[in-house]
Amino acid sequence: MAVQCCLCRKVKAGDGWAPSPANSAGGLLPATHTYCPECFSATMRELREGSLATTLRSLAQPGPATAAAAAAITFLTHVS
Repeated sequence: MAVQCCLCRKVKAGDGWAPSPANSAGGLLPATHTYCPECFSATMRELREGSLATTLRSLAQPGPATAAAAAAITFLTHVS
């Protein structure tokens, strides 16, 4: 199973990341998802600046999941 970035769709290849063969071939590749280092850095920057956190809070629906999402956002905005 491939490890694929959930944002840019690059696939982990050894110690680095490469364009997904599925993207260029148009097929589907079984994968688990995470962030590549570049997308992780960009997402964390957005969280620290508050723009992504504000967007996520505005999209959250009332209920138990909202509290969990708010806790995750709070945690991520304080990770250095």
